[in-house]
Amino acid sequence: MLQVSQLYYSMLTRYNEFVVLKIPSALPLVSLIANQDEANAFMAKKFKQIPAQAFYTAMAQLISRIIHDDKETALVVRGILRRVLTKFPAQAMWPLAWLRQSRDTERLKIGDALFYDAERGLMKGPNQTLFKVLVASKSLFKFFQDLAKYPIKDHSIHAINIKPWKGEVELSEFIPPIQGALSISMPSQENARSRDLFPRQVPRMRAFHPKVTVMGSKARPKKLRAVVITVESRDRLGSSKTTNDIGEIHFLVKQEAKGDLRKDARVQDLNNVINRLMSSSNSSQKGSRNRGRHLHLRTFAVTCLSEETGLLEWVPKTESLRSLVCNSYNPQASPFSSKRRGRRLANFGDPMLRNNFEKKCQEMYFKTGNLTRAAALFEQLCLKPYPPLLYWWFVQKYHDPHAWYEARTRFTLSAAAWSAVGHVIGLGDRHSDNILVDTSTGECVHVDFDW
Repeated sequence: MLQVSQLYYSMLTRYNEFVVLKIPSALPLVSLIANQDEANAFMAKKFKQIPAQAFYTAMAQLISRIIHDDKETALVVRGILRRVLTKFPAQAMWPLAWLRQSRDTERLKIGDALFYDAERGLMKGPNQTLFKVLVASKSLFKFFQDLAKYPIKDHSIHAINIKPWKGEVELSEFIPPIQGALSISMPSQENARSRDLFPRQVPRMRAFHPKVTVMGSKARPKKLRAVVITVESRDRLGSSKTTNDIGEIHFLVKQEAKGDLRKDARVQDLNNVINRLMSSSNSSQKGSRNRGRHLHLRTFAVTCLSEETGLLEWVPKTESLRSLVCNSYNPQASPFSSKRRGRRLANFGDPMLRNNFEKKCQEMYFKTGNLTRAAALFEQLCLKPYPPLLYWWFVQKYHDPHAWYEARTRFTLSAAAWSAVGHVIGLGDRHSDNILVDTSTGECVHVDFDW
C-alpha cells in the first residue's frame, strides 16, 4: 500500500514535468496523460482502502500538489489530505496549518475547506475533544502568526509581554509541534497489527510564558516558552484526568523578511530520509565500514504558519559556533596576546579582519581567479595571526579524558556528515551563527536553511 501511494506521487511529479514545463515530446505526453487518468480513477476508488498512515508519511509531497493542473488529480489529492486530517487531526493539523494563512487565495480556500470537512466528520464521532481542537486550531495558528509578525525595530528591546491564548479548548489538548510527537512509526512485518503509530505519552503544553525573549539576529525572531505537562490518564472520550508539570519546551517564532520557511521544512524532510538511509547502511553488511560510527544529522520540527512565518522547535543545550569561539581562550598564551582569546576573531565588525578577508583574499580570487594565491593570503593574513582556539573549549568543557574523546568524535563525525550533505544539496549561508554545537555531547546542529 505504501508503494502505491509513492508511485502515485511520482506520477504527479512526472505530469508536471511534461505539462507545466511543456517538454516537447508528443508521444510520452499522450501516454502520460492516459496513465494519469487511469491512476486518478484507480486512486479515487481505492485510496480509502490504503491505510491513512501511508499517506501521512508523504504529507509534504501531497500538500505541494494540492493545486494541480489536472483537476481530477487535485480532487484526489485533496480527498487524501481530508482523510488523513480526519484520521489524525491532532498531528496532521500542523503540516496543514500554513494553508489556512497562505498568501495564495486558492490555497487559503482549500485549507479552510479541508479543515471544515474534517471538523464535520469529527463532529459526528464519539471524541468531541478532537473536533473542538480542530475548531480551536485556527485561532491558535493566528496567535503564533501575530507573534511572529509583531514588529520590533528598537534593538534595545530584548523581551516583550504577551497575553495568554484562549480558545474553545484548553491548550493542553494540543499535541505540541515537536519532532518526537509528530513522527509516525510504521509497524514492521512482525508487528503489523500494532496500533501505536504515534508515541503514547506525549508531553502537552499547559500555558505559554507571558514573557517572550526577542533574539538579537537581524530577523528578530521570538523565543516562546511553554510549560509542559504529562497526562497521567484519560477516560474513554479522551478527557484528561490528572496532569503534572515536568518542565518547559521552547519554540522559535520567526518571520522571514524575504525568504520562505517552507524551504527549511523540506530540508528537514530530506535530512530525515538521509538519516534512515545512514541507519540502514550502518546495520547492513555492505555498511560494515560505517558500523559503530552512527552517522546521523540532528533534526528538529519546522512548522510553517504561512509562506514566511513559522514555528521552529528549539534545540536545547546548544550554542552557536561563533559563541563558543568567542568564549574560548588559550591558557598557554600571554594574557596580553591577541592569540589568547577568540573574541576578536568572532567579531564580524572588526575592520582589520574584514579588510584582510574581503579586500585582499576575496578580491584576489574574484579579480584574478587565482585560488592558490587567495588561499595563501588567507593563511597568512587570517589564520597565522589567530591560531585555532575551538579545541581548547573541548579541553576546558570536558575534564574527563573519555568524555573529551567522545565529544570530539561526535563533533568530527557530525561536522563531516553535515559537510557532505550540504555539498550535495548546495547548502549555503553557513556562517558561524547558523552552526550550533550541543554543549552536552559536542554534536553539530545546522539551522536556517532558507538560503
